[in-house]
Amino acid sequence: MTIKVNTQDWNALTASEQSEISSIMSAHFDGATIEAADGGTAIADVGGFCTILCNAAEAAATALCSKLSGTAQQVCVIAAQTGGDLCRSRC
Repeated sequence: MTIKVNTQDWNALTASEQSEISSIMSAHFDGATIEAADGGTAIADVGGFCTILCNAAEAAATALCSKLSGTAQQVCVIAAQTGGDLCRSRC
C-alpha cells in the first residue's frame, strides 16, 4: 500500500526524518511506502476483526512517531492515520 502525505510537509523534512517515518510505516503497515502528494487519502468506516488489527497497527506506528519531534512527528502521525485508513478500507 502507498501512504500519501502532504508534499510540502514531506519535503520540509530531512532525509533522516523521511527515512525514519518510512521505516515506521513499512514496519506497521506490511511494507507500505510513503508518497508525497497534494491530495487524497483513503477513508473508511468498517467493523470487525480486520478493523481491530488495522487500529492496532495505527496505534503502534503512532506510538513510535513520538520519538520524533516537530514537523517530523506531525507528518509521521498523519502517515500512521492514513495508513490506518487505507488498511481499514481493505477490510
